[in-house]
Amino acid sequence: MSLFDTSPKHDPKLLFSREKELADLVKYIQEKRWTILIGPRRVGKTSLAKCAIKQSGHQPIILDARENTNFTDNLLQNLTPNSNFQVTGNITVPNMPYISIGASYSKQVLKKTLDNILEGRKKTVLLLDEAQWFSNRRTLTMMLAHLYDYHYDTVTPIITGSAVGVLKSILEPDNKSPLFG
Repeated sequence: MSLFDTSPKHDPKLLFSREKELADLVKYIQEKRWTILIGPRRVGKTSLAKCAIKQSGHQPIILDARENTNFTDNLLQNLTPNSNFQVTGNITVPNMPYISIGASYSKQVLKKTLDNILEGRKKTVLLLDEAQWFSNRRTLTMMLAHLYDYHYDTVTPIITGSAVGVLKSILEPDNKSPLFG
């Protein structure tokens, strides 16, 4: 890897001229402070977040909205990486690719599933990368509010994005938002 390599960084030793930002973000993670990193594309928001998570020693859950814009599906797939199922309206039966069972989930079932999965985790950072691309902002804010209410001690979100206007629903929630207050 060259000194001027522009690829995303995962190792804090390869992140140059961001010492203060890195130290601040590590401190925020340790203080369980929710953080939103906003800036133009390709300035290093994701690299800064990944390096801070590594330096903090917390377990990462990384959701990249460019890979899957369905927040719920993305979250459950990342929390259960060894499972062979998808939450997209159908459940795929493991080892039987031609069989699927129609299903739907309610907010209560989703929250309970999330609670069960997170129950055994300690010191976790949830990185929502390129959050402006998540398709259902209501579900996203609902789940963030649930994480705050029930998993504040163990899960700390970092949210990155380049579209300030789109992230406004998280930064400045209206009185109908689950994040209001």
